[in-house]
Amino acid sequence: MSEALREGVQQIAGVPTNDKRFQARMRFSTLRHMIRDPRELEANHDKREQDRDPDLEAIYHIRATAQRVVAGKKRENITSYADFIEHLHEDPEVGCTPAIHLWSESPFQYTDGGLHGPSYIEIDNDATVVILDGETQYMARINAGSHIPELRHETIPVEIHHGRSKRWAGESFYCMNVLGVTASPNASMSMHKSDPLVQMVYTFQQTLRLFRAPGAITTDGRGLGKGSIVLFSALRQAVAAFFLGRKATQIGAKDISDDDRAQLTPERMDACTRWFSLATETLADEYKGGKKKTMAVQAPIWVALGLYGHEALGRGTIASGAAGELAELRTINWSRGEHWLDIGLFHSAKGSLSVTNVKGHAVPIYEAISPDAFEEARRKNPDMPNFYQQIRQHSVEAAA
Repeated sequence: MSEALREGVQQIAGVPTNDKRFQARMRFSTLRHMIRDPRELEANHDKREQDRDPDLEAIYHIRATAQRVVAGKKRENITSYADFIEHLHEDPEVGCTPAIHLWSESPFQYTDGGLHGPSYIEIDNDATVVILDGETQYMARINAGSHIPELRHETIPVEIHHGRSKRWAGESFYCMNVLGVTASPNASMSMHKSDPLVQMVYTFQQTLRLFRAPGAITTDGRGLGKGSIVLFSALRQAVAAFFLGRKATQIGAKDISDDDRAQLTPERMDACTRWFSLATETLADEYKGGKKKTMAVQAPIWVALGLYGHEALGRGTIASGAAGELAELRTINWSRGEHWLDIGLFHSAKGSLSVTNVKGHAVPIYEAISPDAFEEARRKNPDMPNFYQQIRQHSVEAAA
């Protein structure tokens, strides 16, 4: 342990957990100075070998020990995470961000203040430090800081792991990303009460008859149980589909944008409540069969109902009772059977009938429910199967 600040180091306040782990608080600007943007490291690595910056390339290879490339979902999540950080800056009640974990092979010294004063870790300026966990947040904070300058200097929690080997870093990445058990999106979403779509689901639970029954809306991660007719997350996405149309099938558990929030006017919220009241009362008898007998309780169906409500909203028929739309719902054979093959059900590898997902199948199901949507889809693709007729068969045989 050091007694005085040495030259060539940054002194960070916090609390030592042990001689290799330090819980720190740090201004993001300090962290930004210490850690290179992973996107910059990868852009440098993508150059021809003779054009690469050797210092950045060295950091790139050390980082690869404990991180995956910035691509796919990881890259996509940066934008939504930045939006959340900006929202959090405006309203601290919407939640918090977790600590960012740093790792260095270099051992650092620290001054332990014990019970009588603050403790400090001293990080050598020439030491290589990379992010072990929290890279997406780090990049999102860079993006958010370009819109809100105050975020560049915000104090954030940081865990510093030092004097640890590359093997330790790789094993820790595995522990944090595989062994750590997170709550299911369904359970987590029910607690996100600042979300306007979540607020609508709770409105349904208080005001609509079928949703008032205990356990009707499942909020845990165990799936649909006895007496359950819908997952909380599925009903939230169905509400999103009512307001936003087809793009809602892609949002999953993500927050909606400020522009999308503007769609939730009081008049539309009333129409949404009325639509789901009308639709669920129309299908009330279907929900009694449970998930093994009826398709009506499955997530893609709920989202398709939201899309059909979006269509009815555009036509202005909800206020007068949506008689035409409800009549169409009554013509459908909602029983779980092979007439839903290739649209709501598929044969699993074991040969059983399994339910399709929201992202890929809510729109085709909606197009099969709605005659107008089906005709539009058929004009674009004349060879598509006649799912409109298929799900209206009153036998369990697949359509020819």
